[in-house]
Amino acid sequence: ASRGWDGAFAGRGGAGGSMKVISKTAKAENFTAASLGIGTDSYYRGTIDSNWLLGEKTAFRLNAMYHDADVAGRDMVNNSRWGVAPTITFGVNTPTRVTLSYYHMQSDDLPDSGIPYAYPSTKVQRNGSFMGVTQTGPASVDRNNFYGLSSDYRKTTSDMGTIGIEHDFSNRLTLRNMTRYTYSTQDYVWTQPDDSQGNVLNGRVWRRANTRASRVDSLANQTELTGKFETGSLKHSFNVGIELSKEEGKKDTLAINRGSGSGAANACKSLGAASNYNCTSLYDPDPHDPWVNTLDGDRVGQPTRSRTITKSIYAFDTVELTPQWLVNGGLRLDRYETKFTNTPANKYQVIKRDDTLLNYQLGLVFKPADNGSVYVSYATSSTPSNATLGEGSESLALTPGRGNVGMNAADMAPEKNKTYEIGTKWDVLDRRMTLTAALFRTETTNARVTLPSGDYAMAGKKEVNGLELGFSGSITPAWQVFGGYTFMKSNVK
Repeated sequence: ASRGWDGAFAGRGGAGGSMKVISKTAKAENFTAASLGIGTDSYYRGTIDSNWLLGEKTAFRLNAMYHDADVAGRDMVNNSRWGVAPTITFGVNTPTRVTLSYYHMQSDDLPDSGIPYAYPSTKVQRNGSFMGVTQTGPASVDRNNFYGLSSDYRKTTSDMGTIGIEHDFSNRLTLRNMTRYTYSTQDYVWTQPDDSQGNVLNGRVWRRANTRASRVDSLANQTELTGKFETGSLKHSFNVGIELSKEEGKKDTLAINRGSGSGAANACKSLGAASNYNCTSLYDPDPHDPWVNTLDGDRVGQPTRSRTITKSIYAFDTVELTPQWLVNGGLRLDRYETKFTNTPANKYQVIKRDDTLLNYQLGLVFKPADNGSVYVSYATSSTPSNATLGEGSESLALTPGRGNVGMNAADMAPEKNKTYEIGTKWDVLDRRMTLTAALFRTETTNARVTLPSGDYAMAGKKEVNGLELGFSGSITPAWQVFGGYTFMKSNVK
C-alpha cells in the first residue's frame, strides 16, 4: 500500500493512496487449492483455485468464489455474492507471453441504512443541541431494528476482460502492453429511516426510498518498458510508460412510488396501512410490511451521463547508491478531459472541464541490515472534478452550484494533496514475519467547500496526521497472523 501516491502511480486520485493488487495468473505447474468456511449469522464461503499446465508452453488457471452471510446484530441485512476468474497464458517460460483473462463478480444484498437520529438532523445546531437538549446520536432503540423493507435490494455486476502481451528483450529489459475493458452495473432500492422533520420525536419513522440504476464501462490501454541498467557505480531500476483510457457512466433512478417530498410532506401522522406503509414505528418496525406501491423496476428515463478521457505518460526510477542507500522518484503527467450531461428534464445541459495534472513522488531508503529498512518520502496527488465519474460519494461532482448558476464545477480547479511520510519495515523470525510502522501527514489545499448560498468555492485547507502499525506473517508453519493499528487526527483549517 502507498499513502498519497495515487497521483504519481495511478493518475487522478485522493490523498488516501492506493492498494496494489496482484492478479492470480496462470503458472507453469499443476495445483488445486480450496477453502470452505461456515460460521454464525448464516456465514458460508467457499473458494477454489486450480492451475493446469496444458503442454509445455500453455497454462490455464481458474478461480471461483461464493459468499453468503447475514450481518451480526442486524435484522434482515444480508450479503450474497459469487465470482469467477479464468485466465490462460500462452508462451509460459518463453521470451514472449500472451495472457487472456476474464473476471466476473455479482452481488445481491439487502442494504442497511442503520438507525435514525434522535432529533431532526436539519434542526440540530452546530454545538449538537436541539431545543436545549444535547444531541447524543442515534435514537435509543434496539440495535437489531431494521427500518427498511424486505423487498429492498442492491444488485451489482462487474465484468472485466484483459489482454496482456509481454516480451523480454533480455533478462534486464521487458516491454508489455495491456488492454482492458470493464463493464459494471448497480441497481438498488435502499430505504433510509428519515430523521429530518421531527417524526422520530413522535416515535415514527418515514421510510425514504433511495434508488439507482447505473452502469459504467471503460476501455484502457497501457504500454510500458521496465528494466535495469548502470551508470558508473549507480544501479537503476526503471519503469516508463504511456496510458490511454476512456470511461463512460450513465446514472438513472428507478420508477417507484413510495410517497413524495420529505418526512414533513408525508407527516407520518399514522403508521402501517394508513400510510401505505411509508411510515413505521420507531420502536417496533416491521420489515415484512406488504409492498403496496408501484415498483416495476423500470428506469425513470431521466439519466445523467459522464465521460472522461485520460492521456498519460509516466516514469519511475530507483537508484541504488550503495547496498544500504536507495533513492526513488517518479513523475506522471495526465491530460484529463471530463464531461457531464444533465437529464433530459434539464435540457441535456453539458458541463466540461479539462485539466493537466502533474504529480510526483520522491523517496529515500536506508537499509541498516539485510532484514530491515527505514524510509522517508514525499508525494503529491490531484483530485479533479468528476473523479469518480458521477458514481459513489462524489464530493467534487461536475454539476452546477445551487445558488449563482455561474459558480459551477467547470470553474473549479483540482484539489491538491501533499503527503510526507517516514517509516520502517523489518522481517523477523527468520523472515517469517514482517513488522511495519509509519508516521505521515497529508495536507490538502484548494479543497472544494459549499458556501451558504449553495455555490462552490475552492477555498478549503485540510490536514491529516497519522500513525500506522502493522504485522503479517507466520508464527509457525501452520499459523499465519496479520493485524494493524491506525490512528489519524484530522483538522479542517
